[in-house]
Amino acid sequence: MLKLGIIIVLVVFLSVGKIQARCCIPKPINCYDCDSTTDVRCKDPFNRSALDNPPVTLCNGCCVKWVRRARTAKEIIRRTCISHFQINLFMVDRACLQEKSKTGHLCFCEEDTCNSSIKISTNLLTLIFTLIIYCLYLLY
Repeated sequence: MLKLGIIIVLVVFLSVGKIQARCCIPKPINCYDCDSTTDVRCKDPFNRSALDNPPVTLCNGCCVKWVRRARTAKEIIRRTCISHFQINLFMVDRACLQEKSKTGHLCFCEEDTCNSSIKISTNLLTLIFTLIIYCLYLLY
């Protein structure tokens, strides 16, 4: 049991450290910049192949997709740069953060126009690494 606990702590420590070290590194990145309350093209499902997409802005760091429900069942979606938010970059991961009120979530990513997707996936390498550690645990 102690062996399993040590492995879990190592996996979490290595995974979080790896993600934090790589995410939102200040580098130029293109992000969609729109709000679904004023631009219907910003809503989900987002059509990346459309000829008339929302504007793209050059950002420095991560793209953000903010989905929230403001006292209604209707989703409000904001796609923009991380620089438009006051947020601690060490709290940011290439994933999503649930709002405390559970009425919305913020998703972060660091590839050109990545804030167009409905869901931003977690780091595949972290998942593979976790699986390898678990398999090694089962073997030994």
